Amino acid sequence: MIENPVLQEQQPLGQTVVQDLGTFNYASYGSRVGAFFIDMVALGIVSTVLESVLAFVTNSTALSSFVGLIVGIAYYVYMDSSERQGTIGKIVLKIKIVDMNGQRITTKQAVLRYIGRIVSGLVFGIGYLWPLFDKKHQAWHDMIAKTLVVKSE
Repeated sequence: MIENPVLQEQQPLGQTVVQDLGTFNYASYGSRVGAFFIDMVALGIVSTVLESVLAFVTNSTALSSFVGLIVGIAYYVYMDSSERQGTIGKIVLKIKIVDMNGQRITTKQAVLRYIGRIVSGLVFGIGYLWPLFDKKHQAWHDMIAKTLVVKSE
């Protein structure tokens, strides 16, 4: 467990409110990668079936691919901001996504996190390797969305 720093907020009247954010038990890199692979298998199966059916019915691979993309985005945004606080892979491996205060993330943060995943992969995937070197085990998409991946209790 790593101690989380104390948050200091400046209030309008010049008073400083100090809030102890407690400790977070950050998810290991291995559990994050494992959750990713579980999600890829689950999404791969669903997307393949859905895209195949749509391609057959509509005779349009472009439309079926677009629908597959939308399904993937919806999956991550919905699951990450849901009460379960993570995808099927994260649930199986008992890890979850929280905001910097340890609370469930908002839909806006989930969207930012998804966009951030694209950024994480753009520069040779360095953003995905970042948790190996970061004290909070944050990938670039976590930093962009101001989220943490922690062990579930």
